[in-house]
Amino acid sequence: MSINYGIKTGYNPAFIITTATRDSILKQCDNTQKSLLPVTTNTFPSLRVSDSERSNPQDNKVDCHESANADSRNDKNIESKSRNDKNHILLNEYKRTKLLIKPILRGRDIKRYSYQWDNLWVINTHNGYKLDSNEKTPPIDINEYPALKNHLDRFYPQIAKRSDKGNTPYNLRNCAYLPLFDKEKIVYSEIVQKEPQFYLDNGDFKFGHFYAEATSFILSGENLRYLLGILNSKIVTFAFKTFYAGGGLGSAFRYKKAFLENLPIPKINAKQEKQITDIVNEILESKKQNQNTGALESKLDSIIYKLYDLNKDEIDQITLSLSLS
Repeated sequence: MSINYGIKTGYNPAFIITTATRDSILKQCDNTQKSLLPVTTNTFPSLRVSDSERSNPQDNKVDCHESANADSRNDKNIESKSRNDKNHILLNEYKRTKLLIKPILRGRDIKRYSYQWDNLWVINTHNGYKLDSNEKTPPIDINEYPALKNHLDRFYPQIAKRSDKGNTPYNLRNCAYLPLFDKEKIVYSEIVQKEPQFYLDNGDFKFGHFYAEATSFILSGENLRYLLGILNSKIVTFAFKTFYAGGGLGSAFRYKKAFLENLPIPKINAKQEKQITDIVNEILESKKQNQNTGALESKLDSIIYKLYDLNKDEIDQITLSLSLS
């Protein structure tokens, strides 16, 4: 597994915005053919389409402000035709900008198996990156996003003096793992009060995958649902509170990156993994409905205790310790 920091903007007031500000920016965008520009699907991973989708193109993105005028309909036709090319697509300023503004979670927004989004977005004017295939994606050219530039210019003195900016004041710092934000991952808060706060971002949110802010981390790799169950379990919570928490945090404790990377994870067979991931999936679905998941989590804890070969006295000690903290 790999663990990485959330997005560091260098000046959050400019780059992390509310839904109202996002809406205002999008309303200023040109939504006509005049602003069409070719972009690569590397720049916007969510635009990559399969061969079947190219033969039957459709725009399935959630959109709060898509207009139904003639220009918008014409743009869709042009966009569909351009999808015959696997690597390029024509987008007007509105659509380019909409795809560049990503929903973001802060540490405080992440809950155990769930989240509480505060309607915040990050302007992802990235500084370029490489994909797994070593294809290079160039830095965002702010001149292709007039409405975004207009917004960021309001903060130009502050963003210009950032020490961690990209090629221009408008670009974010280099982030080699940026593509991971657009994939399934675990998002978590490093410092918590009473219980772990690990959430699986599987992309089913109506605006797609979440990006993570600097007060949170992302964990990527395989078997994420199994790992999510382990990380949210009582035994791992007890271990971090007792052995790894660090000092100076009062009643809070920290999930340090170095300790997480070396956390002993039991090796299991396919049957055991299915048993755990099935319960984790039930918990995730129940959380979406705001249902109580206490019974499911207790069932999962019982299974995980066995994986760590704990006896009844050890389990009772963990239960008592957590109830007192």
